[in-house]
Amino acid sequence: MNRIASFVILTMLLISNSALAGNLILDVNTDLSHYTPGATATIYVDLDNTTGSSKSGSVTINITHLGVLTSSLTSQPFSLSNGGTTTLIYTWATPSTDYTGYSIEVDAVNSGGATLDSMNSAIDVSSSWTKFPRYGYVADYPSSLTSAAATHDMWLLKNYHIDGVQFYDWQWKHHIPLAGSVSTPASSWENINGDTNYASAVNDYIDAAHYYGISAMNYNLMYGAFAGYGQDGSGVDYNWGLWEQNNGTDQWNISMPSGWATTNLYIFDPGNTGWQRYIYGQESNVFSVYGFDGWHVDQLGNWNTMYNHSGTSVNYGAEFPGFLSGASSALGKTIVFNAVAGFGLPSVLADEAFGYVECWPTANGGTQNNYNDLKSVVDGINTASPGEGVVLPAYMNEVYGESNTGYFNTPGVLLADAAIFAIGASHLELGAGLGGNDTLDMLDNAYFPNENLTPTTSLLSTLQVYYDFDVEYENLLRGQLSNSTNTIALTGIANGPYAANNEVWAFAKNTGSTHMLNFINLLNATNTNWRDDDANYPIPPTQTNVVVTYYYGGGTTPGHIYWASPDTSTGRMAALSFVTGSNGTGNYVQFTLPSLAYWDMVYLTA
Repeated sequence: MNRIASFVILTMLLISNSALAGNLILDVNTDLSHYTPGATATIYVDLDNTTGSSKSGSVTINITHLGVLTSSLTSQPFSLSNGGTTTLIYTWATPSTDYTGYSIEVDAVNSGGATLDSMNSAIDVSSSWTKFPRYGYVADYPSSLTSAAATHDMWLLKNYHIDGVQFYDWQWKHHIPLAGSVSTPASSWENINGDTNYASAVNDYIDAAHYYGISAMNYNLMYGAFAGYGQDGSGVDYNWGLWEQNNGTDQWNISMPSGWATTNLYIFDPGNTGWQRYIYGQESNVFSVYGFDGWHVDQLGNWNTMYNHSGTSVNYGAEFPGFLSGASSALGKTIVFNAVAGFGLPSVLADEAFGYVECWPTANGGTQNNYNDLKSVVDGINTASPGEGVVLPAYMNEVYGESNTGYFNTPGVLLADAAIFAIGASHLELGAGLGGNDTLDMLDNAYFPNENLTPTTSLLSTLQVYYDFDVEYENLLRGQLSNSTNTIALTGIANGPYAANNEVWAFAKNTGSTHMLNFINLLNATNTNWRDDDANYPIPPTQTNVVVTYYYGGGTTPGHIYWASPDTSTGRMAALSFVTGSNGTGNYVQFTLPSLAYWDMVYLTA
């Protein structure tokens, strides 16, 4: 038995950040982040009796897909005194259908069949993680990291179904990412901020990620070099550079903070074939030593007009696709590219595994200010490359975090995640390593090691449900349906198809007879900017018994309507009764949402 497997067995009961645990079911999770079709999934149900008295009965599991039963697993008995704990282990042979999300519906019932507690989780059956990417990160590689700690960190990320991890600033120098040589790699090296990275930590994190089915992505800038590159024997040629003047002076560079390992990062022309051959070779060295699965290629966004050394202006954004295609051919690895603030879209989409857009408001040189702008980004990617996965790195509470320490503002985070998931993307926000064992980190800054703000245990618990929800209903949420102009009306509540202050943001998508409606509660909101810069967004007032009239157009009348929310019953889908009719606006169905806290989703089908 390998060391990772031994650690997993020893720590199966050490559950952290349980998904809104009830008083009997503490957590439900699986052994992998996702599964290839036909693979066997192992499901862990952790029981912790906090009811105040002894409880016995059985635990049943139903596997469903969009409200339809797929499998019922053999129930298992339990008997627990107050305070007693146990873990029940189930297996499920996943279906052969690729790229499908399933709900795990777990119920603890007594001998009379009465429900004692319930919880949902999820399973993603996908042969490739890049179809429904859920990206996390690592940003610390200390000598103190043990294999057991690395495994636990990845286990935590796996519980959120994170299927890819970006190894941020793991490398030595940007133009020489591998410290040492292929034959004799260094055991440690100074990274760009002056910290020491250890090869043992990088390897332990890669091994742990792979154990849970998580892809490990090697981060590096596409076109950067440390100061002194011309004298360090690397072979980098200044003639490959990008220049701010057309006379071959003033190479484009970025100043680094005092005390860092380099004073400046110098930028090179991504279309220069000499630079391409050089940096592809450097990345090849990395893959020869470390078990990374791909290259996460970063850039700096759209700056001023730049020139090559001969004085010709360079449209370096137009060179991105060729650089990425060349990297894919040279390395044979997964390529992900950061289209900073949308720079490079849509031309880069054909040459990367999925769309990745670091979102910036106008104040930071971007155009992604509010929830509607995020939707425009995702819609644009879906139009240019239908079905392509989308990840949005979007840094919450950033202005507040620049001058304060403390906690993230939960309402702002949940509204942003509701928006990002509902529009068909995932949110790069969760990482491991910096916050210590038994917890996860969250991003409040573009510099990933920054850790001024931390998530509360309650927020992490809630987010586990949100990530379960994203997986359960990925076939509705993730680019399978098209935007619709069909009208949604809420009785007595202001609403509209665009995010607006003090309204419910209600928008529809459909393909044929399949419809999905999303309701995001912005009542009492005075700002729809996704970042919640001052970390002060209020909890939206929960609405109950919300009457909805949906004008579904001239197609097939819906025969079934289902409602689900990550804010209720840990995301379990329930059928809704409805009536049909027609008026001057068109054919409609009318139904009632039992409640609306942050986000509700309604699924209509024939």
